[in-house]
Amino acid sequence: MKTTVITAVAALAALAFQRPLLAGAELAGIAARSVHLNYERPAPGDVSAIECAVTVRETAPGTFFEVAGFECGYCGFQELYDGSHVFIFSVWDPGDPFDFKARPDAVPPDRRVKEVYAAAGVRVKRFGGEGTGAQAMAPYDWKKDVPETVRISCSPHGADRTEFTAWIKTPSGEWRRMASFSTLHLGTKPFSRAFSFIEDFRRNRASAGMRRRADFTGMVFTFAGGERRDCAQARFTADSNPSLAIDAAPAPGGWTLATGGSVTNSNARLGGTVARGAPGEASK
Repeated sequence: MKTTVITAVAALAALAFQRPLLAGAELAGIAARSVHLNYERPAPGDVSAIECAVTVRETAPGTFFEVAGFECGYCGFQELYDGSHVFIFSVWDPGDPFDFKARPDAVPPDRRVKEVYAAAGVRVKRFGGEGTGAQAMAPYDWKKDVPETVRISCSPHGADRTEFTAWIKTPSGEWRRMASFSTLHLGTKPFSRAFSFIEDFRRNRASAGMRRRADFTGMVFTFAGGERRDCAQARFTADSNPSLAIDAAPAPGGWTLATGGSVTNSNARLGGTVARGAPGEASK
């Protein structure tokens, strides 16, 4: 059984990343524009974990709903080209994450991300082409209109590394550990940044005309000592693809992001700050 699962995940990985290495303006008319929420830290101080939920409202093959991103990596859920669904967690090696020609085998072994843990059924591999690092992927049957909550925690790993762990909250409320990676310190404190985004990675022109929308809710920062603080606002940004089929708005307890197809920028101004929606506030 384990061999079967790993073989399936290998096939999923191939489906997920057969995309042209283009960026920003070059994707005009080819892909839906990538849209982001950059979360404002609720207080200064050391952060030990971030937590956020996503509820996918509209999707299309070749879509990444990234839930909990940080300065060293990102974590979320994808719909692959064949419509299957997966969980993904990636952590970068030191270097430029926007180096689209980066080769994973060019990084010296002592500077590479190290695998610490992978749950049963989770495949770990090296990646390149947008920086380099390690990636964990597993089949995961997420569904539209059903919230999925992700937590990324960190802890010291030896003298010069930080260990990052991805967790998914189960329906019973328990946390399932999916994967842990350690990476060299990058000169910044863990979770100096936190963000979510929606990306169209199919990029076949037809995908630009397909709508994608999700609610990102309950973004919480856990500070050293265990204090939990909610994020109150986020900045709405996008890549340099000139498409205007993008939007962001408050959602109950969080924010909505949308891109592609018939989406119109009728709510948040690009580059502007969006306040967290009050509980029960209608998603737009």
